[in-house]
Amino acid sequence: LGDLELATPGRRVSIVPPLDPPSAISPQSGGRAVVRPGIHSTFRWNPVEGATMYTFTLFPAGGATPVSERTDFDGTELTLSLNSFAEGSWYWTVQAFAEETPLSTRRTGVIARFPFELKQLKPIALESPEDGLLLDGIEALLRPRAARWSSAELPASTRLVLSRRRVGLDATAVDSGEPYDSEAIVMTNPARETQLPRLEEGTWWWTVIGRTDDGLNITPTRPASIVVSPIPRLPACSIVSPAVGVILGPEFLYANRAIRFSWKPVPGATRYRFELRSPSGKDVHAVREISETNVVLSDLKGLDEGKFRWSVEALRVVEGDIVLQ
Repeated sequence: LGDLELATPGRRVSIVPPLDPPSAISPQSGGRAVVRPGIHSTFRWNPVEGATMYTFTLFPAGGATPVSERTDFDGTELTLSLNSFAEGSWYWTVQAFAEETPLSTRRTGVIARFPFELKQLKPIALESPEDGLLLDGIEALLRPRAARWSSAELPASTRLVLSRRRVGLDATAVDSGEPYDSEAIVMTNPARETQLPRLEEGTWWWTVIGRTDDGLNITPTRPASIVVSPIPRLPACSIVSPAVGVILGPEFLYANRAIRFSWKPVPGATRYRFELRSPSGKDVHAVREISETNVVLSDLKGLDEGKFRWSVEALRVVEGDIVLQ
């Protein structure tokens, strides 16, 4: 027994290198992260082969203590709010890991470090008309508002857009190239206070799309809305003559050879529209806009036996021949 030698079978052990360092997608190493107020920023990296989790850290340049850290993270992107962080130089790191298995120990990856510049974006401010403003319909037509805006950043180009639709007016839509309504009113490089056109009833959206010299989109996060109330119609005219249902016989026609249509004036009206139709509905006589409260029909050749209908509509017309009511 003294010469007996015992030995166990040999085992093969593989020594593997560390996991590869991840590569950055955004912000790129040496790139820039532009932070818009109220909008979170996303850090993205490419997956590492064999990795099952990652550790993320964010540091100010020259700092040794991270301001944000996430360990054992199984995704390849992370969303953070950078709104409270100072502008300047920062860097972020990401390291890949592989969990321990029955056949291997936990694997650690090489730390990837990505410096970047943080830029706090200061969008254009829409000052007036304020968001959600309700305008009286008559006021909106008679006394158009001025749009007032300001910008902490110096814009290289601006466009004031006034539209019936909100589509394409959010800052994210501008970033993605989504077009705004082709029927929108556009003013290129407007003054900081610019007169708006007369607005008809309904909801309108306005914003100022702007970019800086270095291409930053400083469009406000969302457009401002203006709600214009409907304009009430003027009251119906009160007919004087011929009275409703009156019969004009041969004796009247032989004696007068003309018919005078008249009505009482309507408060606020500046013009009237008159129309006379035959029993078949055909126009016999029409006057589109007059200031008087009567129409004299002296040509009676178009009149024949039957029931004729005449109507008058009051209008309130303002400068530029705009029908207000």
